[in-house]
Amino acid sequence: MIQLVYCEAIRGGDGDFNGIRFGHLSSGFFALLSNGRAILDSLDLGYLERLTLQLTAGAAMLPDSVRDPHAAFVLSRQRTDGGWAGREGDSDLYYTGFALRSLAILGLLTGKVADSAGQFLFSRTTKPESIVDLLSLVYGAALIEASTESNPLQASLGDWKFNIGRLLTSLRRVDGGFARIDTATIGSTYQTFLVSICLELLGQPLPIDDPSVGFLLSQRRDDGGFLEVRVAKRAVVRVVGHASRSSRPQPPVIVMKRSVTSVSSSSGMSP
Repeated sequence: MIQLVYCEAIRGGDGDFNGIRFGHLSSGFFALLSNGRAILDSLDLGYLERLTLQLTAGAAMLPDSVRDPHAAFVLSRQRTDGGWAGREGDSDLYYTGFALRSLAILGLLTGKVADSAGQFLFSRTTKPESIVDLLSLVYGAALIEASTESNPLQASLGDWKFNIGRLLTSLRRVDGGFARIDTATIGSTYQTFLVSICLELLGQPLPIDDPSVGFLLSQRRDDGGFLEVRVAKRAVVRVVGHASRSSRPQPPVIVMKRSVTSVSSSSGMSP
């Protein structure tokens, strides 16, 4: 679907959208732009799928002078193992996920780039990963499949998907949310978001009346925002101070193999 939308955008033709003329976009794509909300609402799409299609539509409207430098930068940073690294260190699922999303919405997640990235994703299915990285893994594989019709994790699917789903649901707490680690007794707003998206990508979406809905509503404050976890003020200060030293959260770690059995606190964070 992602590649289909992009191909419709670039295959040629003139059009006018909101008073702006784009000679390289097809008339069919302008219909998508003009009726995008109605078209998206008619499709059975998850949160990330819908977001990717919206970004793909927007990126296709950018001039080549904007698109090409960004595309060249991302492509130049792919490592020999097929992944992408952060500011330092080895290839990382978290940053590889952002690279794959960028290339997907630019219509460039194809050929050798996609094949190499798929091999990197597959190589990480037997290593300990956080749920943040697990989301990057599952979604990255979905993007490659949408662009190439080949799922790089096909050989690992089957009971792997079932075991991951079972492990994620084991983080459910009595308040209706999902905890950050298996020893936590209360739900986390962020973790509940991650788990629900992962389950959706695994084909195991939470029902519309799931207890997590009530949990999330209970996390809402009078100012309209939401709490992450219900903690004392002193603990909040400590968490904020820790977050300022890194761009990534510190979620639980999942051992991703065919017999997934445990979740534990991660020992470190990538920059």
